[in-house]
Amino acid sequence: MPALNREEALRELGRLAAERREEARLSLQDIYERTRIRIEFLNGIEEGNYENFPDVVYIKGFVRTYLNIIGASDLQPEFLSVLSKAMTNPAVDPA
Repeated sequence: MPALNREEALRELGRLAAERREEARLSLQDIYERTRIRIEFLNGIEEGNYENFPDVVYIKGFVRTYLNIIGASDLQPEFLSVLSKAMTNPAVDPA
C-alpha cells in the first residue's frame, strides 16, 4: 500500500476488509452473531472511523476477531501497525 496518512490508511484497510467480507458472503449481522461485536463497531472498522470505540486495546481486539472471521487475517499486520503508530505518537488521536 502506498504511503498514506493514518486516516487514509485505515479507510483503505477498512474498504479492503469490507470487500473480503462480501467475498465471503457474510453480512455485518452474520459477523455480529458470531462475535457479538456491535454492528456500529463493525461499521467503524470498515469505514476506518474509530472515534466511537472505547479504547485502542478494544479496537485491536475487534479488528483481529473481525479479520479472522472473514478470512482476512493477512490484513492484520498492516491494520495493527497503523493502529500501533497512533498509540506511540501522542500527537495523533488514536480514535
